[in-house]
Amino acid sequence: MSVYAEVENDIHQRYFHGADEVSLEEMRVVVTVREFREAYDAVKLYLIYMLNWILMEVDERFKILVWQFRLVEDLDMFDVFPWGAHVRRHSIYSFKHALDGQRDGFERSQ
Repeated sequence: MSVYAEVENDIHQRYFHGADEVSLEEMRVVVTVREFREAYDAVKLYLIYMLNWILMEVDERFKILVWQFRLVEDLDMFDVFPWGAHVRRHSIYSFKHALDGQRDGFERSQ
């Protein structure tokens, strides 16, 4: 079992009722309404939002991964997470999928 699965996931439950899927758009609504129930909830929610919107550059329809909610519950763990490696892997994956089929079209046009 991952250490992330063991961290209590209060923020996910408080704002999204433990929903299996939370879109970045739903997260944006929560952070713009600014009705936070606990002192650090704003920080935690904005960290997840900025991670996905700025670092990962995902579309608002993108579903936030549950492990991100778990990770943000422990801010020390969030701070030491290897974000550079994670963003690099995500970027490579995105580029590969964005270019699927592009090579075939290029070769046919030659």
